[in-house]
Order: sequence, then structure tokens, then C-alpha cells
Amino acid sequence: MGLCRRVTGPGPGCPAVCASLALAALAVVLAGCGAATGDPGSGTPNSSLGAIGGNRERPGTIFIRGTVGSISKIGFTYTSPTKGTFMAVTSTLTTYTIKEKAVSPLLVVVGTHVGVHGYLHGTRITAVRVTIYPSKHPVVPKEKTYRGTELKVGGDWIELAVGQSSYHFVLARDAPVIYRYLPTSLTTAKPGQRVDVRAYFSAGTWHATRVQLLVQEAKHPRTVTEYGIVTASSQSGFTLNTISGQTLQVAFAGQVATSEEVSVHGWPVGQGFHASKIYPRTSLPVHTTLVRGLVASVGSDWLTVTVGTRRESFFMGAFTHVTAALSDPSHGLKSGLYVSVRSWPQGARRVASSIHIYKSIPVPEATGEVKGPLIKISGDVVAIGTTRRSTSVEIPTIAKIRDGEHLATFATLAVGQTISARYYVSSGVFIATSVHIYVSEAALKTRTGTVVSIGNDSLQMIDRGVDVTVNLAPTSVIANNGKLEKLASLKPGMRIRVSGVLSGLTTITAHRIDVLVLTLTNAGHQPQSFHGVVTAVSATRIRLTLTSGTSVSSVITPTTTLLVHNRAVPISWLFAGPTATVSVAPGASAAVDATQILFHPLTRTVTGNVSSLRPSGMSLTSRTATVSVALNVASITDDGSPSTSSALLVGLKAAVDGFVLPDGIWAALTVAITHPSLRISGLVTAVNGQVVTIQRTSGEVVLLHFPTGLTASDAKTSQQFQSAQIPLGVKVSVEGKQEAGFVLVTVADLTLKSSLLHGTVTAIDLVQNSVTVTLTTDESIIVYTAALTKFTIGRDVAEFSDIEVNDTLSIRAYPDATGGVIASSIDMQRKLLERTGFVSDLSATSFALILHDSSIVTVNIQAYTEVLLNDQDVPLSELTDGEKVKVEGHLRPDGSVDATKITLES
Repeated sequence: MGLCRRVTGPGPGCPAVCASLALAALAVVLAGCGAATGDPGSGTPNSSLGAIGGNRERPGTIFIRGTVGSISKIGFTYTSPTKGTFMAVTSTLTTYTIKEKAVSPLLVVVGTHVGVHGYLHGTRITAVRVTIYPSKHPVVPKEKTYRGTELKVGGDWIELAVGQSSYHFVLARDAPVIYRYLPTSLTTAKPGQRVDVRAYFSAGTWHATRVQLLVQEAKHPRTVTEYGIVTASSQSGFTLNTISGQTLQVAFAGQVATSEEVSVHGWPVGQGFHASKIYPRTSLPVHTTLVRGLVASVGSDWLTVTVGTRRESFFMGAFTHVTAALSDPSHGLKSGLYVSVRSWPQGARRVASSIHIYKSIPVPEATGEVKGPLIKISGDVVAIGTTRRSTSVEIPTIAKIRDGEHLATFATLAVGQTISARYYVSSGVFIATSVHIYVSEAALKTRTGTVVSIGNDSLQMIDRGVDVTVNLAPTSVIANNGKLEKLASLKPGMRIRVSGVLSGLTTITAHRIDVLVLTLTNAGHQPQSFHGVVTAVSATRIRLTLTSGTSVSSVITPTTTLLVHNRAVPISWLFAGPTATVSVAPGASAAVDATQILFHPLTRTVTGNVSSLRPSGMSLTSRTATVSVALNVASITDDGSPSTSSALLVGLKAAVDGFVLPDGIWAALTVAITHPSLRISGLVTAVNGQVVTIQRTSGEVVLLHFPTGLTASDAKTSQQFQSAQIPLGVKVSVEGKQEAGFVLVTVADLTLKSSLLHGTVTAIDLVQNSVTVTLTTDESIIVYTAALTKFTIGRDVAEFSDIEVNDTLSIRAYPDATGGVIASSIDMQRKLLERTGFVSDLSATSFALILHDSSIVTVNIQAYTEVLLNDQDVPLSELTDGEKVKVEGHLRPDGSVDATKITLES
């Protein structure tokens, strides 16, 4: 290492001859190394070397730059554009630098631009220092790709036959070996395997930068596609019935559902079929035909249809699409329905791809019409006209019959009615396609309402709050969902529509009564309802007085629901006085049952603090009173977020929206827990960790909770107090949020009170700038000082350093956060005395005053000391030893005097 240091350059003070000797020694060593290892770069020298000296040794060092061409164990070859190719021999003593900084030899690679400083021996340079020049565009060797057959292989080399030649490739460092897109080892190559090698030639060797082991492709059978229906499945595959009727056993590892239409891509294997891909299909590439007819019979996977005089059977499955034009979407296939079936042949059977169910059986188009009085009914044939001339018309079950604007049935027809029939002729018979019954010429009116009572030939109903009497005539028709009914089928609570002749405003003679289907309104309520004032309530009945004055009573059943503002509430909350809307339905024993009651009590809001809690209830104390609140159905929010009753705590503030029950209890619909911001102040009466108790001027005691890390600040002393450090008796002002029984503090300010203390100094701490004082009460306290603390001795300004042990202090102080007090002012109460004597041992800060009794008093000269001569201020330099003076000042505890005035008397 010492030799390397000398080669790098002589240090300060080293003679130049030392550096020369060191380089010479290094050359000998490196030359010896080179001779021992041999010269791998031997060859015909470049003719340009003559400019340097040919093959003779050149004395001294030389510096040649060039580009590295190859690297060997003893060094590297590099080429200079003007001087040719050289072999640089390196050793452990050779240094490598980039911009005068030492670097690793590993940075020298093929293509690197270098400068070699060393000793020249022919075309060999014994390198002392190699300088590397970074390049933005380094020269890299040119790579080529060779494809051949593997002959031999080793851990880091492979030999290939490429055409008629063979190549030996050495695997470069970090060069990847890839097989089927995955990294692998070079030794996995098999003899005869095809290989791609990306390599470059350097220093007589082919260096492989990438090796790709190729895959020999095997011949694959021809792929075909089969279409069909899956009839069975197993873990190893499934059975496919193809569209041609062939049955295939398909090998497939996935899951396929039975009766599914699929297309299978694969190839035949022996007697079976190997599937490579399966695709579900909504339809198969087949030719379909359409037939229409009546369903004769239906099975789990088959359907028989009568088409004319013949019957056809069809296979069905999960792939069969069934549609219907019926009002009931759940109506399925059954005998007697008229359907159309689209199917395709599969071997000996036909497969139904789609089935459509018609709402009714199509009938031929009418070709004629007859109108007149109905004079005779015989079976399904009616006679229309007069006794002298009439037309007989057969009315089949598929014929549409209407009574005025309403659908009717064959049973609605009666002799004496005026009807018209549209018909077509088949085999000389008139067959009706539709029949219309004409009403009488009297003007008909319509009333809609809810039945409340039924008599022998009349009934009472409520129409928009008005009591209407409905009289029935022998020709009155009662229909329920298109079926004729008797008067006995009507029940109180049913909603009906009456068409008839009005007699006055509240009486109607019915021509037709239709029972309406119960449907909910857009608001979700039943249309059979009464609205009025609740006049009486019992456990089983509710009575309303409608706007017309009519009184209606309904039965409250166990299934009756009571709603207030669309919220279900207990039925016990129903009481007389407010208005209500009662939805009704027919009940037992000619009664009207209340199915739903929309109750409209007067709702209000009360705000206060939770004072007590109980199951399903609480007490709330407002400014004026304490109320009991029922929470049976209340929705609770906490600061606007949904919550539960567990969030209610004593002391929290809450707003209750609801109504008052007859017993005075508030029925809560919503409860909103709030945490209002507060700003309060009071005197501290107790401190317990993070909880501080204060008493307000009103006498109210409030608990303050300080979160971890929150401090209370005092503006006078600029102190920050943790909650546990707050002194008792001080005033605290806080901002925070109301919680359950306490205030969560966000900001806190203290107003500290000062106190006047008197005592004697027992200790002084110069590090903390504090003094320990024994008060007149014998209590010992630590008094801290700050930058704002004022120090005085009488009327003279002093400093902390003027305080001495045994000084008597008068202290104006505030509580300190550390437990002591912090002084705003300290007055050292020293005795004021006057002495006359002669100056001795004078210095800039003190002198000895020799008194008449020969006693000596030490006098301290302070910054505030005045020197007077003839009542005039004079400089301190006027004071000399032997001068007679009168000294006025304060007596220190050590017996010295701090002079406030020195008067020259001589």
C-alpha cells in the first residue's frame, strides 16, 4: 500500500527523485508480473507504434488513451485511434480513477474509453494508473443471433452446430436462459434441441448475452365444431346430442349444465370427442318451423299440441324460451291454452326452441252484425229480433261480452235486453265473436264509495264523506272481477262503483254494482278509507265523525297498524281529538275492520338535558319543566349521524320531536342528540387528573374534561398548564362541547391571581434562576424568576445576581406550572444606613471604608451608585484612597454596603 501511495503522487515535501524511484520500482514489479503471466495479446504489432519507438523499451512513463476491446485475467486490450492496439497489464498496485476519484476495476468493460499511464514495452504497457472516461454513448460490441442444434452443453457454455460450422459460446454474466417464456438452466438443453443464441465476439471468444431454448411443435389433430344440447354431465365430461341427432361422449374438465345449448370445439378421439373450448349459446344454427294449436298435455320435458286434427310432441329444456301474453306472469303451460311452438328436428324428435302462450284463442274476423231485443235464450244460442222475424246466434265461450262499458259474462244476458252481436258464418251457423248489451235510455250516474251496512234490498256506502243510500232493482247486476254475484256476497268495507239513476243527492237506484279490486295508492295506502275527527277510541273500536257529520265506526284488530308521519307506532298511542284517515276492509259479522290508521296528532319539539333513563324511555329537563319521554319507536341521531338509544346518556342535550299523549307523556318520533358549543368560566374548586371542577358565579358546579395534550394558557405569565397543574382558586375560561355530565374542553385560558409573599432567602439556584424562601409562616417555597421579573433594592433597580442568602424579600408572585411560584417583582428589603469614614483599597467595584472607631466596612459600587462633590455629580475617578466620604446605602446580609450615594467631604 505504501508503494501505491508513492505511485499516485509524491506528497508535500517529498523530493521528485523519490517519486521517480517509486515509479521505477512499480514498473519493475509490474513488468515482472507481466513476464510471469505471459502476453495473451501477442500478434503482429501495429505499424504506427514506430511513432512511439517500435518494440524497444521506452524510458519513463507514457500516457495513451483508447477504447477497450477485450478483457483478460491479466489486463485488457485497448485501441488508440492514432497509435494502434496495446495490451494493458494490470495488478493489485494499479489504481483506477474517474475524475481524480478512486473507483473499482470492475468499471472497465468492453467499449469503455480509458487512459493508461505506465511503462511501454513494445505493444505492452505496464499500467500504473488507469483513468476511466464516462461516455453518454459507450461503444458496445456488435451482437449477432445464431440458431443451431445443441451438440454439447456445460454449466456456463454451450456448443452449437450452425449450418456446416460449430460454435462454442460462453454464457456472459447475468445472461438469461429462457424456455417457454420462463427462466431455466443451460444444462436443461437436450442434444439435438434447437437453440437461439444472441452473442458477440471479444478476445477470441463468443460471449452469449441471451439463450432461447426452442420448443419442437407437435402435429395437432384437425379441430372441428359440434353443436347440440347437453343431456348428461359428469366429472370427466358430458353427453352431447348434436343437431344432427348424433350422441357424443365429450371429454371436458369443466362444468356444463344439463339441457344447456352449447357449441363444442375439439377433435374426435377414438369413439369419443375431446373438447378444447365450450361456448354456451342462446340459439343453435338450425332451421326452425312454427305451428299453432291447443295444449293437449304437458310433462317435465315434453309438450303435446293439437294442431288441427293431428297431435305433435316437442322436447323442452332449460334452453326453451317461454313467453306469455297473459295478465298473470306466473301463469304457466297447462292443458287448453292456445300456443305457438317454434321447433327444429333432432333425429326422430322435434326440439322446441321457443313457446308463446296466447291470452285468448284467436277467432275468425266477423263478417256481419245483428241488433235488436233479446227474445229467447236456449243453451248457448240466443234469438235476436221479434217473434215474427228473429236471428239465432251461437255465443261460444271465447266471445267477448260487454255490458255498457264493463265486461260481462253469458249469465248477464237476459230476455228483454237490447243487444248487438257481431258474427261470422260457419257451416250455415251464425257464431258470435262479440256481444254488446245496451243500457236503458235513462241517464246513468256513477258513485264510488265504501260499503258500511247492507239491508235486504239496499245498502249504505260512504262516498267522499257523504252517506249514500243504494237501492237495488230486480234487474240490478252485481259483478266481482267479471263474475256475477248476489247481494249477500257484498260485505261492509268493500269498495264499490255503482252505476244507476240518482234520486236527489244521496240516493241512487243501481243498474250495476262493480266490486273494485283492492290496489294501493301511489302513497302506499288503501283506497277504502274514511277521513275525519277521532271522536271515540276503545281497545277494539275507533269512531270517526266525517266532514259531512256522518259517524263511522271501525273495528281495531290485532293486525291494525297505526301510523304517525308514516312511522308505525303502538296502537295504545291512539286517542280522541286529532284527525285520522282510516283504511278499511270487510270484516267478520258484517263489521268494517280498520286495516290502517293514519293518525294526525299535533307534533311539537322539546329541547333539554337528559336527566334520567329507563327502558324504552327517559326524562328530559328543559328550562321550564321536566317531561317523561317514550322512546318505543323513536329514531335517534347523534350530531346528525344515525345512532341508537345506547347513545343517550344523562347530561346530554337532546331535541325530541313528537306529540303529547293524554297522560302527559311525550311520544317521541325522533330524538336528535346535540353537542352544543359552550363558553363558560368559573373558579377551580377541584383538580383530578384530566378532570377539573369549577363553580360558576351562579353557583352551578361544572366538570371540565381536558383531552390528552390540551393545556390551559395564562397570558400574564405566558405559561402553559397541564390540567393536573391548574392551581385551586384560579379563574378558568373554556370553550368546548356539551357532553354527558361534563364539558369537553377545546380551548382553556387561566386568570392567575398574584400574591404578596415575605420571607428570607435560604438557597439560590443560578441554573434555574430561582431562590428558596422561608416565609414568615415558616413555609418554604421555591420562587422562579423570568425575563419580566423586576428586581429592586428599595427604590434602586437591581438584578437576580444581587440576591444573597439571608436576604429578606418582598415578592409579588403568581402560581407556577411546576408547583412553585413565579415572581413578577422581587424587592430586597435591606437596611438603609449612613456611614462616614476614609477610603481604602479602592477598586472599580468596591473599597474599604475605615470608620472613626477603626472598624472597616466593605462598600460595593453598583451601577446606580452616585458620586457627589458639593452636591454635584462627579466621575468615580474623583474618588481616591484616603478620601473622607459619607456613604449612604443598603446593608447586605454579609455586612457589606451597596452604596447608593457617595459624598466627597474633603
